[in-house]
Amino acid sequence: MEALNFNNYNQHISGLSDFVINEPKGEIITGGEDFVLKTFKIETRENLSSVDIPDEIKSLALATINKIQVFAIGQGNSVQFFDNYDLIETGDVNSFLLTEFNSFVRKMLFNKKYNLLIAFSEDDDIHICHLDNKVVFKYK
Repeated sequence: MEALNFNNYNQHISGLSDFVINEPKGEIITGGEDFVLKTFKIETRENLSSVDIPDEIKSLALATINKIQVFAIGQGNSVQFFDNYDLIETGDVNSFLLTEFNSFVRKMLFNKKYNLLIAFSEDDDIHICHLDNKVVFKYK
């Protein structure tokens, strides 16, 4: 397989903060300093979509929970949660602020077994977010 060709997207890629692979759809989702969430088809390298985000994207997380792809964006110091990734482009998606840190979001990951989103900040805070009831536990 050839390397992905991002020649037309140098500004986006030069400020790339994070990416996730959407295996069921064969896509790579990228985000970064340009406030744009981009989706590329892995096999054809085609840019499928570009969605403007209101803040710098620091971290991305994607998981399939109960047969629905859920998605989180760490933008600046906050975590925005989307309950259905497929509806992001339409704007017809239930999204909300899940948690906020005192510093930038560094990394996020889903734990599908317990329906959690675990987020880390640059100043080493950890937030464990229960997605069923939206309760957030914060640890230093």
